[in-house]
Amino acid sequence: MKNNCFICPVCKSPLRLSENGASLICEKEIKPHCFDIASEGYVNLDRDHAGGGDSKECVRYRTSFLDSGYYDPIADKMCEILKSIAPEKGILLDAGCGEGFYTTSFARELPQLSFYGIDISKHAVRHGAKRAKKEALSGCIYAVSSIFELPFGAESIDIITSLFAPCPETEFSRVLKPGGYLIIAAAGEKHLLGLKKVLYDEIYLNEERADMPSDNFELVKKENLFFKINLRSNEDIRNLFSMTPYYYRTSQKDKEKLNSLSSLESEIEIDFFIYRKV
Repeated sequence: MKNNCFICPVCKSPLRLSENGASLICEKEIKPHCFDIASEGYVNLDRDHAGGGDSKECVRYRTSFLDSGYYDPIADKMCEILKSIAPEKGILLDAGCGEGFYTTSFARELPQLSFYGIDISKHAVRHGAKRAKKEALSGCIYAVSSIFELPFGAESIDIITSLFAPCPETEFSRVLKPGGYLIIAAAGEKHLLGLKKVLYDEIYLNEERADMPSDNFELVKKENLFFKINLRSNEDIRNLFSMTPYYYRTSQKDKEKLNSLSSLESEIEIDFFIYRKV
């Protein structure tokens, strides 16, 4: 973590790497706060240490599904957008990074940037850090933290990516540099329609998100990605279902409709919103 730009979540002073490289220590002269770096390479900067986010089991399901390649077009589209706006040097924050699938995809394609993956789930962050370490992506740093209280100083980030995660506009505006970009990936109206047709008797299209930024951002561009996936096994179907909000909203009776399925075709529709901080 030699290139870290974290601040202390307690006193808000900069964090520096300890002499032995095992911790991040704030710059307070008396009783500085210390945060140990885990063996996997991530640091826990969640002030409350309350836990939350994806469980270990959910991370395993998500990893299995994403590593199967079904959502590669989403990662490819994000990389295409990032390449069109990325500076020659700078910092990208993946806010709500989950298990790091997209974060590491960005780091592979844009090596000139430094990458930070932030998520409230310790299990997800640990997996992301292990993935980056395995791929020798030294410019990819992970931390456990709430995206509603980011461990970064004001106007320190060049680009923020938010894929299928909440959008705390005030906090994003605080850490983003003037003229910096915020890219939001959100479910389009027909996203996962094929899955919903199996689960529910009454089908509805997805509504536009209600938490999109407004006051401090201008919408530069909106792009849409639509394709279909053909899930090839019941395991793939269940892995996909377990990483959606429907997993928590669906009755046990409706969940059982997936038991006999060995294949499934479903629409994938993603809206990409490219904002600039004004």
